Amino acid sequence: MDSLFGLKDRLSALHFFGGESITVSVGICSAGPDSYLTDQEILQEANDAEAHAKKEGRNCVVINSEAPDGERVLTTSSRKSTNFKT
Repeated sequence: MDSLFGLKDRLSALHFFGGESITVSVGICSAGPDSYLTDQEILQEANDAEAHAKKEGRNCVVINSEAPDGERVLTTSSRKSTNFKT
């Protein structure tokens, strides 16, 4: 995960002609080998996490994972964490 943040930070530090910069929004779906999610559902959960990252203001990472109660939880991090139940 640290390498993902490092990549995000390095890309965000780039500046182009005219002062333009880029942001990096990443959506991750965390699913283990015993996950009930299908491959298609995992992709959809990751896409939902990416959409949430963009909605949160971009330049952040959102992880969609399963809580102990079975609900999916979005954790947003731009190096700080905020939890959102889905």
